[in-house]
Amino acid sequence: MATQAHVLIIDADVTTLEALRVGLAKNGFLVEAHADAHEAYRALAARPFDVVVSSVGVPQADGRGLLKRVTQCDPAVPVIFLAGGSVSPSTLGALRKEAFDIVEGAVRVPRVRALVERALEIRRLRQEVERLRAEARTGACPGELIGQSAAMVAVLEAIRRAAAGTGCVLVRGAPGTGKELVARTIHRLSTRAGRPFVAMDCATPGEGPVESELFGHVRRAFPGAVSDHAGLIETTDGGTLFLNSIEELSKAAQVRLLTAIDERAIRPLGSTASRPVEARLIAGTSLDLAAAVERQRFRDDLLARLGAARIVLPELNERPDDIPLLANYFVKATCARLGMPAPPISPEAMAGLTARPWPGNVQELRNLMERAALLTSGGEIRPEHLGEPHGSATTVPSQCRAHDMARTTPAPLDTSR
Repeated sequence: MATQAHVLIIDADVTTLEALRVGLAKNGFLVEAHADAHEAYRALAARPFDVVVSSVGVPQADGRGLLKRVTQCDPAVPVIFLAGGSVSPSTLGALRKEAFDIVEGAVRVPRVRALVERALEIRRLRQEVERLRAEARTGACPGELIGQSAAMVAVLEAIRRAAAGTGCVLVRGAPGTGKELVARTIHRLSTRAGRPFVAMDCATPGEGPVESELFGHVRRAFPGAVSDHAGLIETTDGGTLFLNSIEELSKAAQVRLLTAIDERAIRPLGSTASRPVEARLIAGTSLDLAAAVERQRFRDDLLARLGAARIVLPELNERPDDIPLLANYFVKATCARLGMPAPPISPEAMAGLTARPWPGNVQELRNLMERAALLTSGGEIRPEHLGEPHGSATTVPSQCRAHDMARTTPAPLDTSR
């Protein structure tokens, strides 16, 4: 909840008005309360509000009229109506189409407070996604989720829907298209943003068995298990777990994962007791899992659980209009990290970039542009700085290597997973 969110309350019942004002103020909201509709309308016109809570029966402030006034000030402001028993079903039906929610019957402060918090959270998510989409259209989207093509706009819309949901998500894309980046973005835009995000590649797990990495184990569960170990699902409790290369899980691990999803609990290896866990699962794959089901390599019931929401990432050669945006972004990001001026990309070099096949997708383009930025000593990036497609690496000048080693900064987010 945003502790400084502004809430406008309108109710002719002074007792209800005061109860809501005090109850919401105690929970960190900045509250303005009015029993008179005209005063409330003046407040709406004078200052911004994040949420409006209003009784349907306020004189001179019927529901449709209030919605119109709020929309004129800010169409993104959610409106919560309080409806007593005297409100007709037809009126409620008409308001329900435009209001965020309607509280029928007795007004209870905890119920209204929960709705206000939910309305604020959904509004925050919508604002964040709109910012993400706008930045993507201009090539300024952070974290390399960049693009103005129709394919990328569709991906951003799918991310928005997935972030607003609570079920599992299946992200399919070729290596290098940014499956983990999509998972991180969904997590960041969701209500779990303040909780852990954990990623694991099922093709290259840790030192122990895959099932131990995921579900944990107790002491002596298998040779080498000298102490209890919490698995990734348990350590992600309340957050988001991204499992890439989900098709690499063994049949036994698939069964355990299916049980964990259905029961929201895990049972560590060697244990007879289950532990409740609430973690959202996002799975990544580069394969058609339906075909894997037909070949009996993947469970159809697990695919059904994972595919509650599905996002398919386009390959880079399917969105060539985004290549200039990405190329310039990677050059500028590399040079900013090293404290160097960013060279422009010549038209000839850019033409060569858009003509390449890019089997490594965004990851391949990023690696190439980082190297080209280091190879360019003044002037602009030209075709000779890009080398041949799939060619051998070009030696980086010694002054660039020294400069790179002298400035240690975090690497950009890896989109290859």
